[in-house]
Amino acid sequence: MIPNRLNKFFILIVCIGFVFVFSSCDNSLKEGTIICTQLAENHESNSLNIQNYLNYFSNAKIVAFNAEKQSGFAQILTEEFFSACAPSISFDGESMVFSGQKNKNDVWQIWEMNLTNLKINGITNSSENCFDPAYLPNGTVVFSKRKTTNVEDNFYALFTCKLDGTDLMQITYNPNQKFGSSILRDGRILTISSQIYPENQAPIFVVLRPDGTKEELFYKSEFNATIVSSGIETSEEKIVFIESDSENKGSIVSINYNRPFHSYENLSSGISGYFNSVYPITHEKFIVTYRTSSKETFALYEFNPVTKLLGNKIYKDEKNNLVQAVVVLKKERPKKLPSEIILKNETGLLVSQNINFLDIKDIANKQSIAIAEKVEIEGMKNYREVIDVEEDGSFYIKVPANTPFRIKTLDKNGNIVKGPSGWIYLRPNERRGCIGCHEDKEQSPENVQPLAVRKEPISIFVQKKENNQIKVDF
Repeated sequence: MIPNRLNKFFILIVCIGFVFVFSSCDNSLKEGTIICTQLAENHESNSLNIQNYLNYFSNAKIVAFNAEKQSGFAQILTEEFFSACAPSISFDGESMVFSGQKNKNDVWQIWEMNLTNLKINGITNSSENCFDPAYLPNGTVVFSKRKTTNVEDNFYALFTCKLDGTDLMQITYNPNQKFGSSILRDGRILTISSQIYPENQAPIFVVLRPDGTKEELFYKSEFNATIVSSGIETSEEKIVFIESDSENKGSIVSINYNRPFHSYENLSSGISGYFNSVYPITHEKFIVTYRTSSKETFALYEFNPVTKLLGNKIYKDEKNNLVQAVVVLKKERPKKLPSEIILKNETGLLVSQNINFLDIKDIANKQSIAIAEKVEIEGMKNYREVIDVEEDGSFYIKVPANTPFRIKTLDKNGNIVKGPSGWIYLRPNERRGCIGCHEDKEQSPENVQPLAVRKEPISIFVQKKENNQIKVDF
């Protein structure tokens, strides 16, 4: 009897051991897990400017926290990397893309982690640095990639590719730094864009389709503030992000999806201290990274956007900053937008309804505004072409695809009325329309057919084909 009892006891112990081993090997990150970037040093900068990435995120780690336990335990997810940052969660909550540098002097690449087993696979194999990835609804990723040009050697454009790195495609072509991308529920990319040529301009939010078409202004600060974090859409159709003032004090800002230019709200105006990132969970709960003063490190907190008060402190590291917080959550997959691109078509079309269309702010000063009769289209090599507009102020042009240009409006004597605009580009076969020049982006055009579209478009910077290739004076 004794041997049988010992055998049964031994079998029981072995079974318990197996249960313990297999349960302890469950490395999956559960829904609600907070993931953020942990900086190895006490950086003072709040800036998300991509030019600072190489220094700002040197020797950084991506870490995970269980918000419910608040045990002070940080699980390092990127132990095998010299530096890693910019985590972004898939719509099904089962994977994460991030920017990583395996060794100190390596090029930054885009990587994907399976959150059910924490296995990591490389996506890009680029000779240039790649940052800030985000999942697109069609199963590809968008990210910022350094693009060397003759104009600027630190120029970052948006690229897309499949999760195995194939079908790499550049989708933005103006001389603007693009970073901090996220995806709106309507399927468009919301990204921070900052012009760098011929002069630097403050970052703005722009939206565009995943194929790079229809890029347009979404939000621009009117308070001399700088956008320093990605914009994340909430379930209430608001966009929340961090803006930094002249004293480098980050605040939580909210704008409405439907009225981004006229719905600004500072949610943290009553709180002293500095915010660095914000991630919405519910309409009453955000996860934020915050510090009380520049002498402290950024820590994880809850924030209530309804009461506008800080909630529980989730985790604080006295020696390391916690930034770029995201949460493992399942989200509704955004719309998959169709593409109008035809790569073999080497041009795009732009029509403007009326260059003298007035912004609401200009209506009161209507008498003081000169009437424009011409437009000047300017390329990046100082190549210019002036064309007359139609009697109704409209014009219709054909330009080389993937080629940046900007527009000025001129009076009959060639004096500038407005402009230059920001740099515009058209993708192959793209057709774009605008109301006028520098109008209020929330105004709608009149339902009339512009006179310009009754004629063939005017070709700008385009000469006859040579060897089946369009020759561009640009």
